[in-house]
Amino acid sequence: MRERITYVQKLGDSLEPSAITVNAGTISGPEVHAVREDRLTFALDELPSELRTLLTGTQDLHLRWVSTTAYETESFTSLPKERFSHSAAFQYYQKLDSLSPFIQYAKDQLCQQADASCTARLDSLSKAGSLDISYDTVQHVLRVTALWPYQRQQLRAATSHRQVRTEVGILSTDKPQTLEPHEIGISGLLTVLARTRSPRQPCSASRPATATPSRPSQPSFSPQRASIQPCNSVWLLTAPIAGGQLHPYAYLTLPRTVFADKYQLSDPLFLASKNLTALRYSTQPVDLEAPEYVMTQWGSSVLLQLAPPRSERETKAKADEGEWTAEIPLHLRYLSPEKGGYSAVDVPYPAVFWACEAGEGVAFPPNPFEKGNLGYDGLFDEGTVFWHVEPRPVGAGRRW
Repeated sequence: MRERITYVQKLGDSLEPSAITVNAGTISGPEVHAVREDRLTFALDELPSELRTLLTGTQDLHLRWVSTTAYETESFTSLPKERFSHSAAFQYYQKLDSLSPFIQYAKDQLCQQADASCTARLDSLSKAGSLDISYDTVQHVLRVTALWPYQRQQLRAATSHRQVRTEVGILSTDKPQTLEPHEIGISGLLTVLARTRSPRQPCSASRPATATPSRPSQPSFSPQRASIQPCNSVWLLTAPIAGGQLHPYAYLTLPRTVFADKYQLSDPLFLASKNLTALRYSTQPVDLEAPEYVMTQWGSSVLLQLAPPRSERETKAKADEGEWTAEIPLHLRYLSPEKGGYSAVDVPYPAVFWACEAGEGVAFPPNPFEKGNLGYDGLFDEGTVFWHVEPRPVGAGRRW
């Protein structure tokens, strides 16, 4: 088993080595404003027998938030296998607000009765921003990665066992003069607990990033409150960088209560009226007539290419008028009758991003902080760079 604990601070917030204490398998320091990521890597023979048996017959498995609710449904939808070999074969989405059932299951299966540190660590997942579980059949390892959002927190970590290699990084973002727009720069301190008495010499590195936040000033998307035909509105202004083959996209993950009509989104005139270019992908098949309560499929996903202003002059004109807007029409299925006559339908924010496909023969070195298998990335060539737009609710908020 290997363990990697990383604190990442903002530019200018780095700590001096003298502020950090390393002693007998622990590291401690002052409170810091940082993101924390914990990653545990297990060999196949270190896993419980039930999980080991499941993974033995699996080529790749990537999980985020698992629901414990059992009901009659077709859990997975097929993904296009004929285009990219690096994409997954099936996809499933289930809304889950809390990790409490998973935390309790993990404590029952993984923690010994007197192991308070194991229990406390799993309980901390209740405050995590994300949890990723991935199995790599080539290396026969299971990786569990938890991320806590940027917040004030105590700098403290300890190795769970002397046989476990625990690496700790205390890093901050860095912007050297040689940094390219598509690169991420980091610098800071590294140590291996129970093997070193002090943090190593400061380190600095920069790597190409395939996922990058777009400009903070670029806005977001808003679901408009409506009846049977809700509509998503996406606002964008300009591309994050000049030049290159950049195209904006919106990737929607839709529960079975809502769907997009692929025939409507195949009409060029209709698309142009909504500032859309083309429907690049849609889950198949999608029943356009069935009510929600007879559906067995979890839902669907859609990738749409947006149509931004075509010139700098048009961009400036749109900026003077307000943000440029693209509309994505959706359709609400008939729902089961509810007391009071109203039902709330939760739909996740779409992933809105600019994509720039890498040229032929261009290879990106692996970045240990980037996530893959997000749904939309499997619909592009490997090495595609994504510039993400931050979602911000407007008007109706998060719920329809």
